[in-house]
Amino acid sequence: MQQKIYGDEHPEVAATLSWIGSTYEAQGDLVRALEYQERCLAMEQKIHGDEHPEVATTLSVIGKIQKLRGELDEALRLRQAARDIRIRIYGDAHGRVALSHLRLAELHAEREEPAPERASYEACIAARTEDRASDDVNRARVGYAACLLRQGDPALAAEQARLA
Repeated sequence: MQQKIYGDEHPEVAATLSWIGSTYEAQGDLVRALEYQERCLAMEQKIHGDEHPEVATTLSVIGKIQKLRGELDEALRLRQAARDIRIRIYGDAHGRVALSHLRLAELHAEREEPAPERASYEACIAARTEDRASDDVNRARVGYAACLLRQGDPALAAEQARLA
């Protein structure tokens, strides 16, 4: 119906594709979720170009789906692309950038990559802003503390845990 009203390239149609994809993801149908999110991404890129916050968000969502599917290399590539777009748009000190670093840190932890995990947690904490300070940075500090413990640095881990 929306495509008849708005045409094939409209932000409302792209948003609806994303909502449908999110619904399939919530139901555990990752194949259909991926299909709808990829259609959303293609439409957003046509509408906005490659350097747009909506494109970054959809890349991150697709990365999440790929992570759930066990495609960790593809998940990492997509989440890094989302982070890079956000840095170019917002700069380093922005809540969306901090969230991107946090999601990358968690992905590196799952991939058992301690050095990039630690660097991503540190980048998240450095990118903190007042609008995102409480939730994302506290999650980053807890994750960072666990990362530091695994790397044999209990003193710094305790300090980060206290700050969370």
